[in-house]
Amino acid sequence: MNTLTHYVSKVRAKSKGYLLSLSLFLSGILTSPVYADDPFAKTEALSQQGISKVQGIGIVTLGLAVVVTGLIYGFGGREIKAAIKKHWVAIAVAIIAVSAGPSIVEWGFNFVKG
Repeated sequence: MNTLTHYVSKVRAKSKGYLLSLSLFLSGILTSPVYADDPFAKTEALSQQGISKVQGIGIVTLGLAVVVTGLIYGFGGREIKAAIKKHWVAIAVAIIAVSAGPSIVEWGFNFVKG
């Protein structure tokens, strides 16, 4: 038992020196700090892509709504023209609200973010 205890204490003494020199070597190599990536960068990029796509859809919707309304007015009868003239403000507000909605959402997003 005595030789076993002596052998274990010898191994411990050598291992401490070895581990100390290893830690000093590794700390000398890895002197630059390591930073983690922003965990929200991917989500932010996806939201910006989504906002851009929705804005594109809003612009297309604005153009389509104006063209369809113009066609209906041009080819419609007197009753349809009278109805469009009567409600032209509501129609214009609806077209603008639908097409400007994505821009309003983006403004709110950037306001909260920044």
